[in-house]
Amino acid sequence: MPHHPPASPASAASPAKKTWGANTGVPLANSPPRITAPAGALVGQTLSVSTGSWGGKTPITYTYQWTNNGTAITGATAATYTLASTDKNATIACQVTATNSTGATTVGSKNTVYPAN
Repeated sequence: MPHHPPASPASAASPAKKTWGANTGVPLANSPPRITAPAGALVGQTLSVSTGSWGGKTPITYTYQWTNNGTAITGATAATYTLASTDKNATIACQVTATNSTGATTVGSKNTVYPAN
């Protein structure tokens, strides 16, 4: 009788590959938000922040939280923020949260502002 190697067990089905395209999954930042400030950024001037560039399942909505030295500024939850006297010599940044039907992701602004007056 000829010798035959044992039969290999049937291979299990390959697991499905996840493909993350521009319109699937939780929001993922392609580029971070960026603050736009007037030259010198003085108390009383208004800063604005972009949402940055995001991928993920659409639609995506955005919320904002401005910070002073890493601490949330009460009521500063818009895409713009007017510098207050308490911001003098502090590091001002903004956290942007992108939310869709599958979840939310928060990313800090790429740059910060340091008002000097």
